[in-house]
Amino acid sequence: METGGKYRLSSSRERIVTALDHKEPDRVPIAFGGLHDSIHLIGHRKLKKHFGLDGGEDIIQDPFQQIVFPDDRLLGILHSDIQPVYAKPPGSYTFEYKDEGDIRTYTDEWGTKYKQPKRGGLYFDFAGHILSGNSIDEIKIITDAIENHSFSKNKKPTTIEGKILQDADRLDALG
Repeated sequence: METGGKYRLSSSRERIVTALDHKEPDRVPIAFGGLHDSIHLIGHRKLKKHFGLDGGEDIIQDPFQQIVFPDDRLLGILHSDIQPVYAKPPGSYTFEYKDEGDIRTYTDEWGTKYKQPKRGGLYFDFAGHILSGNSIDEIKIITDAIENHSFSKNKKPTTIEGKILQDADRLDALG
């Protein structure tokens, strides 16, 4: 559809592809909602209130920073052209907050613990590492095992996870 000027109305996909092709799209593509271009939980709630949006679940995408997946209605209002894609944690991992007195905590899929004050806390801080409490000798055994492990086991990758592991082996070999 012609707009009467030199620009044609584009879909988000066309807009992104045009910009990536170093051509001028009908407008600058807008990225809102990914890990590095999203919004803090408190700001998200205030923005929804500003636009008169009731309901909708606040879904945290990064517990450490308290970054949310924005409400789909906000993505529409703000004309976001981008939708993030994320890998999922291992099936054995379940995210959950735990109340510990004046703080709340969570442990990530790698075993690192984080804490946040319940009152006035905006972000989480590191609270403990999976190797905390191990001796230097025990940690050396673990790091040696990691350094000598072939992550992809010399298999041809058939999933994105396999490709990442193969790339990790290649980068490890390069030093």
